[in-house]
Amino acid sequence: MKQTLLNNLFLRTIYREGSQLKHRATERIISEDYRLREEFMELRAAAEALPQLRMSPPDSAIQAIIGYSLRSPMAVQA
Repeated sequence: MKQTLLNNLFLRTIYREGSQLKHRATERIISEDYRLREEFMELRAAAEALPQLRMSPPDSAIQAIIGYSLRSPMAVQA
């Protein structure tokens, strides 16, 4: 439970969510504890890598979804 709360706090700091007071508290915590600083740095590196991921599905997946939606009962009712 404690680890989950710390990860949530770290992620909020990375994504700049929450108050400045919490950001400063997080920065103080990671400056005082080497292990927590390492965990924070790992999470930040992972978060920075996310935008480099391909976020669009292949055309075949989109076509399959469109085909399925056209065959669904909801499409017949419309």
